[in-house]
Amino acid sequence: MDRQRGRRLIRAREYTFTNPIMSVQVLPYSVEKYNKVPVLGTSAQDFQYRQGEAFVLSSLRLLLFEYKLSDTFGVVLLHRHFDLDKDEKLVDYNNQATSCRLQDDELVGGQVVPVSWRVMKTPGSPDVMPFEFEFRPLSKDKGIDLAIPQYQPFLKDLSPPSSLVATKTVSD
Repeated sequence: MDRQRGRRLIRAREYTFTNPIMSVQVLPYSVEKYNKVPVLGTSAQDFQYRQGEAFVLSSLRLLLFEYKLSDTFGVVLLHRHFDLDKDEKLVDYNNQATSCRLQDDELVGGQVVPVSWRVMKTPGSPDVMPFEFEFRPLSKDKGIDLAIPQYQPFLKDLSPPSSLVATKTVSD
């Protein structure tokens, strides 16, 4: 990888993109942003239309291996299961996706932790937002905290090329 005037340059096949070196923000959960994501069928069409598989198998795969995070992070097709009300989160409880009204992520016998994040292209750096959650009993691990410094270099480089950032979906 080349360094060019304080910017990180990543090249893989036809994708070339740069990110300034700055801290990546972990944004608070937003049900409004969750509800704007397309449902599975539309997301799959958009992914094919934008040649997302080529990006995942080249650039994203290379990043995961470069930062030795291929055993920590996986890739899923971002999609909405159903609409949520303004005070709800999608929570996996015993392998069942459920909408939950939660004021506090601490629950009797466990807690709700983020397990999927949405990467959003913003000026200068990608931001990440918790997208889906899981109920974890107190005896289980507490999940991954993306705000810790260990993940910052990887997250700084994790920005999809403009061709994959959906401003409109195939169905629009």
